[in-house]
Amino acid sequence: MRKKIFYFSLVIALMITGYLLWPILSVTDSSFVKAEVDDYLETVIATGKVTGEEVVALSFQTSGNIEIIQVEEGDKVEKGHVLAVLDNQGEKNRISQQENLLKQAELHISKLQNRDHLEAQELLNQALAQEEIALLAYENARDYKVIQSEEMLSQAKINAQSARNFYERSKELFQEELISASDMEEAEKNLKLAESSLTVTQGDYEGSSTDLAQAKKQLEVASSNVSLANSTLDSISNEKLRVARLEKEQAEILLEEAHLAYDNTYLIAPRKGQVYRLLTSPGGYVQTGQEIISFIPDAEVNYVEVQVDEDLTGQIIAGLEAVITSNAFPEKEYSAVVSRVSPGIDPARGTFKVRLKLEEFNEELVPDLAVFAEIIIGSLENSIVLKQNHVYQEEEIDFVYSIKEGRVISQEVEVERIGGGLALVKEGLAPGDIILTSLGLREGQRIRLAGEED
Repeated sequence: MRKKIFYFSLVIALMITGYLLWPILSVTDSSFVKAEVDDYLETVIATGKVTGEEVVALSFQTSGNIEIIQVEEGDKVEKGHVLAVLDNQGEKNRISQQENLLKQAELHISKLQNRDHLEAQELLNQALAQEEIALLAYENARDYKVIQSEEMLSQAKINAQSARNFYERSKELFQEELISASDMEEAEKNLKLAESSLTVTQGDYEGSSTDLAQAKKQLEVASSNVSLANSTLDSISNEKLRVARLEKEQAEILLEEAHLAYDNTYLIAPRKGQVYRLLTSPGGYVQTGQEIISFIPDAEVNYVEVQVDEDLTGQIIAGLEAVITSNAFPEKEYSAVVSRVSPGIDPARGTFKVRLKLEEFNEELVPDLAVFAEIIIGSLENSIVLKQNHVYQEEEIDFVYSIKEGRVISQEVEVERIGGGLALVKEGLAPGDIILTSLGLREGQRIRLAGEED
């Protein structure tokens, strides 16, 4: 029984020893690379998003309820395309009202320039005719003192009839509200004067001599009528027309404002471009200036904004070349150049913002698309560069696995990680040195380079 236990323990011990010695005693093939001197680019990797040339926030210039939205996200539109419309029935009604007021103002001017003006001109012509008659009567009285009373009476009758006709005409115009009460009173006054003159002349006819003073008085009355008619015509032609034209101008201004208010109920594409995002829906109430649509105008270039570690401040400058990639299009690379570097540091992230301009416009790079930017900050000439996953670290000491006398050895190196998954070897390797790249290697393990024969 004891022998069996001994033999069993021995077998277990041999198995453990074999397991521990297997990495040393066995021979494992390993892939490898050789350290080579070459020229390399020093890059910085940063993440960010596509911004496009610009994203424009479109809004109405007035408040109201959205009646219709005529586009969907992703739609491409031309300049002037109607994107959305507010309920504008009130604005339509206002335009109609102002159009009616403008027509009334124009009709008022037309009336002053036509009917009222013509009637005032007619009254002036009558007054001028009366003045001419009175002037003739005066001249006759003055030049022919021995005129027979009968002729004077005849003239007086003519004057009286003319005044009555004028009075009857004025009475009709006054009833039609085409002349003022003062004009009517003046016509009545003229009639009374003419009838009075007739009475006097009849007295003369019955035995009195012609009175030169009476003829002069009639001339003065006629001249007064001419002055009154001229004043009426001037009033219509000047003050009333001036006021009427001011009313028309005011109506035109209000109509223009009504049209502007109506136009403001339409949201129009300012340029050719694409609807990026809709921020509301029909029926909703919006305030003046509230963003309704995010709009991307067509551009000749795209822009990318990335966040770069603050330790690189001063190394990233405008003009540096870069390569843009995205997981959305893993097979594509886009050339770019640093166009702007933000001077401020984001204290929460410990980064600063860098804006890159792509060399040409790429339609698939829509705003907010996540991207990677590899910015070239310098070049490394005659240098040894390894992939970072070929360099190991233990207790803050960097090393690589190499081979010596068929066994794995760890070789200490000094490296600088330069971005892009690469490390610049400053010390510890020489051109031609072997760097083992297989995983799971251990110090002292017997190794054979892949491809070599036993």
